[in-house]
Amino acid sequence: MAEGESVLHPAIAAKVFKRYTSPGRAPAQEEVDRLSDRESEVLAMAARGLSNKMIARELSLSDRTVQVHLSNIFGKLGVASRTEAVITALQRGLLRLEEIS
Repeated sequence: MAEGESVLHPAIAAKVFKRYTSPGRAPAQEEVDRLSDRESEVLAMAARGLSNKMIARELSLSDRTVQVHLSNIFGKLGVASRTEAVITALQRGLLRLEEIS
């Protein structure tokens, strides 16, 4: 735990909270099921501010495998950045704030 402080990367935190608290649509079940368990894990770690190298080390993967997972996540969510991926995943119910704190 971060002793009451945000563990979400500051650049992402402001955008996430701004977009996450605005009204959105309810996720369709097929959207909720779109990310694999590993993709969800990689996305949650990226949301916490971990670099590809740190994610790779933590999950015993190569840097390239992490890049592929992120690329697949971006494609599935229709986004172009980590920040957009986190925001979109939160809005669609693919990621919960508890998973990234």
